Formats: sequence, structure tokens, C-alpha cells
Amino acid sequence: MALSSENLVNSIIKYRIPIMCGMAIITLFFIYGNTKIYVDNDNMKSVPNDLKEKVEFEALQEKFSTPFTLIFMAEFASADLVEKCDSMAVWARRFEKITVDSGQGITGTIHLGTLRVPVKGGFLGLTSENVIPRKKNITSDELRKRIQKHRQFTATYISDDESILGMILLVNPDLNRPKIVAHVVKMVEQYDTYPSIKTYLTGATSTSYLLSRSMKRDFAILLPICLLVASLLLYFIFRKVLYVLGSLSIIAIAVIWTFGIMGLVGVPFSVVTSVIPIILFPVGVANSIHVLKTYSRIRRQERKDFIVSFSATYHELLRPIALTSITTFFGFGSFVFSSISWTRHFGIFTGIGVMFSLFLTVLLLPIFLYYEPKPKTVRTIKGDNLYLPDSFLERYRKIIFESPFCAILFIVLIVVCIIGALRVRYESNPISLFSKKSTIRKSDKLIERQFGGTRFFYILLKHKKEEITTATRWAEVDSIISYIRRNENIGDVNSIMPLLKETSRLLSNTSISNSGISLLLKSKGLFGKRFRSLIQSRVTPDKRTTKLDVLCKNIPGFKYTVLAEQIKKHIEAGYPDWEVDVAGPALLIDSMITLLIKTQISSITLAFFSVFFILTLLFRSVKVGFFTTLPMILSTITVYALMGLFNVPVNMVTVIIMNTCIGIGIDYSIHFTAGFMYIHKRFSTPIDALVQTMKNKGTVIMFNTFVVGAGFFVLVFSSFPPIRNFGLFIFLSMLISSSFALIFLPILFRKYQ
Repeated sequence: MALSSENLVNSIIKYRIPIMCGMAIITLFFIYGNTKIYVDNDNMKSVPNDLKEKVEFEALQEKFSTPFTLIFMAEFASADLVEKCDSMAVWARRFEKITVDSGQGITGTIHLGTLRVPVKGGFLGLTSENVIPRKKNITSDELRKRIQKHRQFTATYISDDESILGMILLVNPDLNRPKIVAHVVKMVEQYDTYPSIKTYLTGATSTSYLLSRSMKRDFAILLPICLLVASLLLYFIFRKVLYVLGSLSIIAIAVIWTFGIMGLVGVPFSVVTSVIPIILFPVGVANSIHVLKTYSRIRRQERKDFIVSFSATYHELLRPIALTSITTFFGFGSFVFSSISWTRHFGIFTGIGVMFSLFLTVLLLPIFLYYEPKPKTVRTIKGDNLYLPDSFLERYRKIIFESPFCAILFIVLIVVCIIGALRVRYESNPISLFSKKSTIRKSDKLIERQFGGTRFFYILLKHKKEEITTATRWAEVDSIISYIRRNENIGDVNSIMPLLKETSRLLSNTSISNSGISLLLKSKGLFGKRFRSLIQSRVTPDKRTTKLDVLCKNIPGFKYTVLAEQIKKHIEAGYPDWEVDVAGPALLIDSMITLLIKTQISSITLAFFSVFFILTLLFRSVKVGFFTTLPMILSTITVYALMGLFNVPVNMVTVIIMNTCIGIGIDYSIHFTAGFMYIHKRFSTPIDALVQTMKNKGTVIMFNTFVVGAGFFVLVFSSFPPIRNFGLFIFLSMLISSSFALIFLPILFRKYQ
């Protein structure tokens, strides 16, 4: 082993120039790959195509078009009602002029100025007119009366106190949606500068864009700060700029290579994959810290030249750093079986990055240190005396081996884990990714109050025997709608019923009439293009199926799939002549929660067994493999429980905390175990060997936790709650994992022979 380590170091130094040139060429190639990366935070695309809820939603879209929309709302502190409506009309015309890639970005707008309602008149006694007359001056009082008269149609577009007006923007699906939303957001932000107007924008289309924009801003600010903090701490430990540059260069190259592959294979940059550099940072720094610290210790103690000292370093450390990288690879790589593409991509490319980091550490660190200025005499390197003092080690020995501290701690942890695990909740609503103080969260609340809800799904009612062209059939539909509205979790139900009822009232002064139904469903263009489009979006051409839009309140953790199933069962039991299908975004997002749970359970289980198997194989002992894995399992469960106790939900981002805890936490156990296995034969008792291991490896483990943990802690300043929670809990997981390794491993190895 010593000979192979020396040959490896000699070969690296001998061919250092070709190695550096080759690295430069490869890095330039992957820099080109980085230019191919695109940002896509549309969480709907991360759902597998064969998912039942997605298949049903796509089938619904084949029957009824569900265009991409943005919801714009303006809150006026004052102003005349007519002036408010005029402002909305002016803004609508500006929105409709947005051009992207030589095409119209916003294909249309719907607001009070475009809203048409049925009225008496025309050839068949019924026609339609605009709520706001286009060629007639109207006073605010007259307009108010018209709005109130047609409240069943206007309620969506103006609040009861007239302070809030709404508009629906229809986004061109054939053009670049992020570009379109970017133009809309820019215009809305300009309107928001008016002192008496507050504007809001929301909708799934805007959520993805705003998520991407905020992610880019956080990524551009926090990652450099993270690296700066770690650099300062690394310099504090080693007091050598070369050591800091060597460590950070390895991380930078590993990140460039990893994202270069992502760009070349067409994997998008999402809010989940954005944390890959932050994950690679601790892995790369941990390897570098262990190598640099061990090299400094050997160089100081044995006073040998560079080749001999670095060969001895690799003789001691090559196996453990390879083990930590391999186990980390499997810890993250377990996500490869995830059905959700975001987490699958995260696991695959984090694993690839970890192996890049190992390869670059082994290959480049000797080259960096070879160019270190050689002192005339081998002297103690300042900063290398930062080892645990004997007084601390003596207290450590007494606490671990002579007191009931470990037993009490273990019992407390069991209680905490049980209580916390029972309180963990899952959340996949993309709105939850934003801070409660963010504009989009405020918009979501406002629109829920105005529109009735921001989580929605569709119900398709198809009659089994005949066309739904009679008052009897539509009375059944009306009864179903009334039942749905009675549910306290439902904000509103949108359907063709208000138009049908108003038409019937105007024609025959009844709630639902055959003449009104016939006029609506069989006439061609009698009410104009707007009504014709509305009817086509609600009733199929064969007149057998109608669509209901169920708007639900945004309740964290609420199971909309259960609600939809309850409604479906009620309709099937009470109305046997109707076929019922339910589908839509709320149900699709709900299904992602189930996938998250399955992903978490399967990936963590696979990671545990993979790590245990690898450690058993490479340490050639089931006992050692089990001992080394146990603190990592305990720390992972503890972090999971703390998420429940702190009410931090498991979502598309925080779901990776557990695997990160495994991937990073196992490093401490491996280095402690490897250190003990390396020196235990030199001591008469296992306790003496464990105390010495604590002195040699415990110091490095504590430095690594301090440096990398501080870097992660920077993420608590993110504007995204999930990223903020991710940074905090990874920091906690590092503290817990390193502490458990230093506390429980000595107990387990105490009687090791």
C-alpha cells in the first residue's frame, strides 16, 4: 500500500504539466456545456408522464382547452369607479401588445371592459351587451348599478367594496412563456409604483417564472458569500492562501464539470438542482481538510520531504476519503429511482459531482502542494497546533466511558424522534416555496378571497344515455353544484349555470328552461364570440358532457384528492345516470406528495443498506460496518424528527435534506472508524486508542463541521423558506452527525478486539 501510494504521488508530480493541461481542456469543454443550461421551475414537468392523475388531466385537456393564464389584480386606495375600469382597460391593451419572438405574447384579456352579459332584445328576444358600454359615456353610479345587476357574472372581476379589480391574461402557449411572463412582470412592477395602486400577479405560469427569478438572485448572492465565509475559515485553520485556493479550485472545477454534463444532456436547472454546488462544497472541502491536516501533521512530526510525506498521507487517508465519496455517491444516488425528475436529477448529478470531487482531490492537491514554497528547515506550520488539548481529552474520556451521559442522551433522542416524526408534514404546493411576506403569497391570499380559491380541479359530468339539452338534466347539474358548494373547503364552483339561468330568466322567467338551454347550446354565434368560446369551454360538441371548475381554499397539508373522491362518490351514488371524472392541477400536485413520501422512504432505505453493505465489504467486518452506519442512521432520524418539531414541511426542496444528511454525515463516522482501525493496534487498550483517535481525527472532524457548517448557515438568509430551511437543517445535521460519531462510536468500539 505504501509503495502504491508513493508511486501514485510520484506519477502525479512527474506528469503534472500534462495533467494540468488536460484538466484545462476538459474544463473549457464543460464551460461550453454550462452555456447550454436553461432554467425551468415548472413543477408539473417533474411529474412522471404515466402518473394516473397526469394521464387523467391530459385526457381532460383533450376535451376542454385549459389555456395558460395569468391573474392580474389591482387594489385602488381611491379613484372613481369609471376611472378604475378605464385604467384596467388601458393596462389590458398594453398587455395585449406584448411581443415575444415576433409573436403576440398575450392573446387576450378578460376584465369588466370585455365582459358581455345576456339581455332582452334581438331577433329571438335575446342578445348580449357589454357590462361597460363602449360608445356611451356612463357615470359611476350607472356603472355600479349595471355591475350589481349582473353580479353573477361580474363578481370575479370586482370586489364588493369596488377597491379591487381583476383581469385574466391569456398566455400564448406556442411562445416562450418565461419571456412573456417577464414582460408582464416588468409592466406590473411599473404599475405598482403608482402611490394609490397596489398590483398583484399570480397563477401557475407566473409562479414558475418568479421562482426562477428569485432562485437566480439567491444563487448569485448566497453562493459567493458561502464560499467567502468558508475561505476565511480555511485560512484561519491553515494560515496559507495556497491551501485555500487548492481546496476551492477543486470545488469550482467539480461544479463546472457537473453542470457542464447537465447542460450537454439537456437537464434543466431547477430550484432543487440549484443546491448541487452547495452540496459539493462540503464534500470537496471535507476531503481537502482531511488531506491537508494529515499532510501537515506527518510533515511536521516525521520531518520528511514532500514525496514521502504526501505518500504517507495517502497511505493513511486514500481509503477513508474514497469510502466517504463512494458512500456519499450512493446516499445521493439512491434518488435515481425517484419518479419525480427534479429529485432524480439532483441525486444523479450530485453523485457524479461527488466522484468528480474525489478524483480532483486525489489528482490536484499534490500538484498544488508541490508548488508550496519550501522552507529552509522543516518547521512547525502555524495553525497546525490546533489540536484538542489533553485536559479536554481527559474530560471526554470521563464523560464517554465513565458517566451515564450516553445512555441518557440515547433515551432522550428516542423520545424526541418519536414525537417529532409523528408531526412531520408534506407540502408540494409551489406557493409554499415563497415567503409569507412575498408579493406572490399576498396575491394568492387576495385572489383566494376574490375568486374563491387558488387550488382547483375539474369535474366532468357526462350523461350515460342522452344529450344534456333538457331542463331536467341541467337541474341535476345545478343540484350537484349546490352540493359541492356546501363543502367548507370549497371557495366556489365555476360553470355555465349562471349564463344558462340568466338566459332562462330573460326568456321565460324561470330558473332553468328548455328554451334557454336550446338557445345557448344550439345557436351559432347569437351571443357573439365571447359566449361561443365560453360555451365551448364548458360543454362538449356532442352535448353530452359539461365541465365544472372547483375552486378550493389553499389549506396547507389538505388532501384535495380525498375531497375529489368524496364528491365523485356522492355523485355516482345519487345520480347513477351520470359518469364522473375528476382531474386537475390540485389533484396532480396532491399526487406529488404521495410520490415524495414514496421517494423519501425508498431512497433513504436504499441509502442505508447501500452504505452498510459498502462499509461491511471494504472494512471486511459486519460489526464494523454496522457500528459505522449506526450514528448516521440515528442522526438522520433525529434531523427528520426536528423538521416535525419545528413545523418545517417536506417539499420538493427539503426532501433532499435526509439524503444530504446521509451523504455528509457518514463522512464523520468513516473517518473516525478508519482512524481507529489504523492506530488501535499500537495501544494496549481500546479506550486509549479511541482517545488518541479523538485527538487525531476528532479535531479535523470538528474543523470540518465548523467550516462547512458555517458555509451552509449562510443559506438561512435566502428569500426562499425551503432553501432557508435546507441551510439550517444541513447545518444542524452536520452538528448532530459529527457529535453522534464522536459520542456513540467510542461506546460501540470500546470492546472491539
